[in-house]
Amino acid sequence: MGYDGAMKSSPSKVFPAALLAAAALVLPMSPVSAPAHAQAGGKPLPSIARVGSELNMFIELHNHLLFASRADEDALPEYRSAVKAYRDAKELAKDPAVMQTVTDACIAGPDITAIGSTVTRLPATMSPADQEAVRKMIGAIVSAWPRFERTEGPEHRRSLQTIWSRVMLKHWGLVQDRLLTKLYEKFAFLPLDKSITLYPVLETTELGVSGSTAQGYYAVIPVMKAPNLMIIEEMLHEVTHVIDQYQPPASQSVLIRIRRRAGHVDPQALNSFMHGLITWNAGELVRRLVSADYKPLIDVSSPMREPLAPYLANYEGPWAGYLEDKLTADQAIDGMLAGLKPAPPPAASPAAPGS
Repeated sequence: MGYDGAMKSSPSKVFPAALLAAAALVLPMSPVSAPAHAQAGGKPLPSIARVGSELNMFIELHNHLLFASRADEDALPEYRSAVKAYRDAKELAKDPAVMQTVTDACIAGPDITAIGSTVTRLPATMSPADQEAVRKMIGAIVSAWPRFERTEGPEHRRSLQTIWSRVMLKHWGLVQDRLLTKLYEKFAFLPLDKSITLYPVLETTELGVSGSTAQGYYAVIPVMKAPNLMIIEEMLHEVTHVIDQYQPPASQSVLIRIRRRAGHVDPQALNSFMHGLITWNAGELVRRLVSADYKPLIDVSSPMREPLAPYLANYEGPWAGYLEDKLTADQAIDGMLAGLKPAPPPAASPAAPGS
């Protein structure tokens, strides 16, 4: 999910503030170069499979207001009415489509007028309360934009530009072929019909914010104070979710096969396990393919590691064996599912009166 559990994609997870503070030093990156003939599932990696990134100040403002709306204190007095609108919208919104609509509008743009016009074409199936929530948030963005563009926006842009050019362009450009090649190969993914673009934002709300517009698929990545390789890991993590979510109908990816075979598994356990597999795999691929000294997020963040502790043996055993070509995909799937908590038995039907 994403903001307030109201977005598609991965279950929410937050970079702990203490972790980011401790990791504020930029980790060095080993010199690497893209392989001459990158492969995806045994085939050359198509250009559409490569992942780009862009700055988008509309999504930065949206994230800035959302971040402030969660603070107990009056964090942004100059945007008091806009922040209040976000808080009011949170109370009104019941459908994940509310936040998805607002985020999609910010990503699609292309200008503040077009974003404002979103409220004129809300689906009739959206409830009145949810429509009002969208209107409040879009209205807040439109009203706050002139000040943000004139005052805080340039500083936000400079900070984002530094991280974007250093990590999301230069470093990701050096390693994405080897990472995506292995990702496509091991998960047996098919290429999507549109490209994926990643958008950095400064403040951490929640991760896993993604969606689709006419221009392509996207994910939003918080980057403030995160070391280079941590950003690379999170980029790979979110890209995995997007590729998985939008696989073509013909796909027989490993994640699809796991879900099909997991009928005996407790649904909540399966959801946690699947998210954990994507988390563990992203960090492990960065460690294996980019820097052997890198410590993945799951190894340095207790809040991220603890919920996944019951499944670590599955990842470190069968899945690691599969990454090392010691097991087939089917053997790894069977090995991992064998260790998951079974679904509870169906509740017994109440006895008929007089029986």
